[in-house]
Amino acid sequence: ANEEFAAGRLDIGGGSFALHADGFHRRTDDYDIPGNADLYPEDEHEHEEEHDEEHDEEHEGEHGDEHGNEGDDSGVLDNSFLKNEGGTIGGSWIGEQWRLGAAYNEYKSEYGIPGGAHEHAHEEEHEDEEHEGEDHEGEDHEEEEAPVSIDMKSKRTEVELAGADPIRGFEQFKVRFADTNYEHTEFEGSEVGTVFNSDSKNTRMELKHDPWGAWQGVFGLQYTDLDFSAVGAEAFVPGSTTKTTAAFWIEHADIGDWQFDVGMRYDDVDIDVPNTLGPEQGSIGPGTDANFTPFSASAGVIWHLNDTLDLVFSMAHAERAPNVDELYANGPHIATQVFEVGDPNLDKESNLHIEGGARLTLGQFTASATVFNDNFDDYVYQEYTGEEADGLPVALWRQQDAEFIGAEAELAYDFEPNRYGNWRAFAFGDIVEGELSNNDDVPLQPPARTGMGLDWEYQGLSANTTWIHAFKQDNTSPFETDTPSYDLLNAELAYAVPNSGQFEWQVYLQGQNLLDEDIRNSTSTLKDFAPQIGRNVVLGVRMYF
Repeated sequence: ANEEFAAGRLDIGGGSFALHADGFHRRTDDYDIPGNADLYPEDEHEHEEEHDEEHDEEHEGEHGDEHGNEGDDSGVLDNSFLKNEGGTIGGSWIGEQWRLGAAYNEYKSEYGIPGGAHEHAHEEEHEDEEHEGEDHEGEDHEEEEAPVSIDMKSKRTEVELAGADPIRGFEQFKVRFADTNYEHTEFEGSEVGTVFNSDSKNTRMELKHDPWGAWQGVFGLQYTDLDFSAVGAEAFVPGSTTKTTAAFWIEHADIGDWQFDVGMRYDDVDIDVPNTLGPEQGSIGPGTDANFTPFSASAGVIWHLNDTLDLVFSMAHAERAPNVDELYANGPHIATQVFEVGDPNLDKESNLHIEGGARLTLGQFTASATVFNDNFDDYVYQEYTGEEADGLPVALWRQQDAEFIGAEAELAYDFEPNRYGNWRAFAFGDIVEGELSNNDDVPLQPPARTGMGLDWEYQGLSANTTWIHAFKQDNTSPFETDTPSYDLLNAELAYAVPNSGQFEWQVYLQGQNLLDEDIRNSTSTLKDFAPQIGRNVVLGVRMYF
């Protein structure tokens, strides 16, 4: 990607005062990819859609090679550039019993959206024109095909006050206030499309009580006021005000060989929408409001059976209020390349999570394994319809029960240090499968993965390599494409320069996607036309003083 990156951090202090500053700068070009941007060329993609409609799952092998890359390789993902920078400055006063701190952060980012929704829309228009006649032949359509880019700016101010022994029965008091202003502008070429703005004010207060025997815990209150607006011809979500008031309680205890954690939280969420978006793009509907009262509770236990084995179990009931997008969206969401349609009748989503596992330590060998089950009532998800609007696939926000089953495991072995240095080998794997109550697969599921790696240190040298195999993801919902398997190989070599005096230097070389694989993120709506970066190498220097 021809990336340039620099970052720095400074912490200084004296007496009761401490100061912090950091900043970074990054620039990249459109990045290289192993082959075509499109996972399935247009003719093959249409063929697959026909099979989807017929519920024929035997279309594997109909897309050329295993990655579906037919035709000439482009080698570059157009409009995948990135420019961002940011920094923070903060300071604290630290007394014997109280401390007060404040910080200001600013972040800017400009990046392209691969795929070009308006290019697809233009092509449809041009096909219509060709059917009508040759009158428009030679007409310049460059403006309609202008690439889409995002210009994002965020400013955040935080203040925190904390003190010890504030009142009888409590050992610590903490209150934090954060004000975040976020602006997101979508450009079509040099023309401003839609401007999104949100102003969020969040206040959180915590009181940590004195120990109740073996129990230590915190009571808390939180209030958030979020004002959101969207201005432009392609605003896909209406302006809104969301106010959330919450109360929570968390407890922890170590009793003999047992460790316990419990917690609960109650929220009151009020959403006010002055004007909704009508069925026709750009039209305005009547205002509305919604109220939700989610409640969540969890409990977990770890049993230290002996010095070798720990057993872990947890259970949680969690509820979530649908957000404004899920309720009231109606228009093209350029960042995800989907035409979203919300459902104002959505109810709150609830989930029962049950998890069990074990942790094993045998000398230099460690292992862990976890299995879990999630049962959702009124699970909120996007359902593709197979139709298009504004050149984008239409996705409706829907709700029905769903179940997820998953497992993950990790193994590691630390070899005895020898004349060749310190070595550590590890391996891991994870899998999750989700199914809706109508027996359809949950959309955009992650693939099953397995991997292994090796870490090494010798004097000033260190190195590591990691290999990950992601299996083909064919547990897909209707009108969703399968994602091919891939192998990801990353490596890093670092050298700490000796005898550098006041400064400590480290030079490092990183290799990412060394096999130059066509990697698609199955959880992304951009997977069909935006692969991840191909083989790339990073050379960098770190300095400490």
